Amino acid sequence: MANIAKFGAKVLLVSALASSAALAEGAFVGLEGGFNQRKASLDSELSDTFSDPKDGAFEFGLKAGQDFGSFRVWGGYSYRTKASEDYSFAGPGGNIDVEMSWKSHNFLVGADYTPSITESFKAVLGAYTGLAITKAEIKGNGKVLGYDFSENGSETSAGAVVGVRLGGIYEIDKSNEIEFGVKSDYTKTGIDGIDKATSYGAYVGYNYKF
Repeated sequence: MANIAKFGAKVLLVSALASSAALAEGAFVGLEGGFNQRKASLDSELSDTFSDPKDGAFEFGLKAGQDFGSFRVWGGYSYRTKASEDYSFAGPGGNIDVEMSWKSHNFLVGADYTPSITESFKAVLGAYTGLAITKAEIKGNGKVLGYDFSENGSETSAGAVVGVRLGGIYEIDKSNEIEFGVKSDYTKTGIDGIDKATSYGAYVGYNYKF
């Protein structure tokens, strides 16, 4: 019985090591950057005065995952730099300038279908979701009835983000690959006055495969 137990333990150990080696072989880490067009949708109270703010801004991210050949799963973080829009109002009583801006930290998980097109090129069709921590700011200044004024306000909140992406992966060699494509997503911000935000644009990245 003791010999059987020892044999079973050895089999389990070998299986575990083999599984770990297989997972390690398909693991990858990556860097990603992109440029997106963004739009924040204002609630009815603010939209009576302001149009929905739109702007282009950059995004930088890190990710790590597992490649299973024709599909891969990953988790990552991205930072979207400030997007903003300026508004000006003038009348007999004076003038007011307003800047509305927003930026976010995104914690994501995703899955991609990656069929081979050629020996060194794969297509990417993927989806992702996660948590977006968005910070919105409104800054106003101007002169009304001869008096200068300045007013600032900000709010930070967390909400869900969901998105899709389409692109390609070019394999330089066994360990290095370039990824590129387009993506679009929707964020429920949780911020008063800014109900949701949408984004679409292009991205490019580098992945190192173990």
